[in-house]
Amino acid sequence: MGLIEISRNGRAFLVDEATDRSYRDIDDAIHPSFWQEYKNGDWEPETFLAFERFLTSDHVFVDLGAWIGPTAIYAAQIAKHVFAFEPDPVALDALEKNVAANPDLASRITIFPLALGDDNGKITLYNDNFGSSETSIFDLHKRGGSVRKITGNFNAEAVDSLAVMKMLCSLRNVFIKCDIEGAEYSLLDRSFRLLSVVKPSILISHHVENLNIRGNVKFDLFRKKIMNMRLLEFLQRFDEVYQFSVDSWTPYSWDLAVNDLQSEKGIPSPLFIRGAYDNELSSG
Repeated sequence: MGLIEISRNGRAFLVDEATDRSYRDIDDAIHPSFWQEYKNGDWEPETFLAFERFLTSDHVFVDLGAWIGPTAIYAAQIAKHVFAFEPDPVALDALEKNVAANPDLASRITIFPLALGDDNGKITLYNDNFGSSETSIFDLHKRGGSVRKITGNFNAEAVDSLAVMKMLCSLRNVFIKCDIEGAEYSLLDRSFRLLSVVKPSILISHHVENLNIRGNVKFDLFRKKIMNMRLLEFLQRFDEVYQFSVDSWTPYSWDLAVNDLQSEKGIPSPLFIRGAYDNELSSG
């Protein structure tokens, strides 16, 4: 196997053909070739539209949940530097191969083989297969309306998420992409005060469906409501929040958020939260 060229929105890069794999989407459908879905524009179009609209050459891009590199390598063509975090050893190997396949971009990408946790040390992560895009701190995943027990697990090296956020936020012009399969709630909770004050730009996918589902419907609904309320409290700290609607990013108002919280729909995902640094640039 060799290298194949991947192109999206006019931004091309190379990937190692051996890193292609199937992946499972939120509706529990399995797609046989990730890179083909990527090239077709079928995988997370909202993410790349966010990059094209909000990410600039002034940003330091942070990829929390870099997986095999689709967002990190793409973002390296826009941002001045990329910090990519990926704890799964198989996904990490693929990420390193794909970054190495692009020497003109590799110098702008720093890879950390780490998970973010409540402290430094080992953390147990769950997935069906090494290299899966669904690696999570939870052993139950809800997909397509049904709950699956995840039997595979591994111990990963974790670093204190609050310490990482303090380091990243010291850069000021940071753009954080957070897609860590449910662990984002713990990350936001631990970093709530810091992020509320520093206000970095954040593209966040929040996975309420991955919150520990134990068969107690009332408890699950209550816990999800609490998590959504905490997220709403966080969003209130920012002047500009956007949701993805149809084919574009549109303002997500406080009234919309309150209505979504009160409905079964809940807070939409993903959301883009525009940071203080970006607001300063646009106003200047």
